[in-house]
Amino acid sequence: LRKPQVHDGYDAVLGLCTIPAMVCAVWEGKNFPVVMYAANPATAQVPFLHKTATLKRLSVMAADPKNHFLVSNPYAQAQFEYQLGVSLPVIRVHGLYTQVSQKVGEKPKRASEVLVYDRANPLYAAALEA
Repeated sequence: LRKPQVHDGYDAVLGLCTIPAMVCAVWEGKNFPVVMYAANPATAQVPFLHKTATLKRLSVMAADPKNHFLVSNPYAQAQFEYQLGVSLPVIRVHGLYTQVSQKVGEKPKRASEVLVYDRANPLYAAALEA
């Protein structure tokens, strides 16, 4: 085993953050990379008076090649692009825990049902309810 390098006094190799995205901003300017995975807008849970400063900090961090900012759906991607000016990659959440599968050429077992993951794009859910 290799001992992790100490970065800026932190015994860390990288920083992980998710919701709210503003938590990622505490690591701005550190020597270690930050990985963010978010489903909500960058301004979720950010007090009104701090929104501009938070967006500026996250924008700088997202543009830094050592950091990796990701979102869970195209809607979040569009929000972050509007808010930060950077298009982030999408890695979708999955429902593998439901153990639902479908093989090519196999007749659907529950063809009359639709599985909708509750954190997927809210627009899709709204369209299904309409």
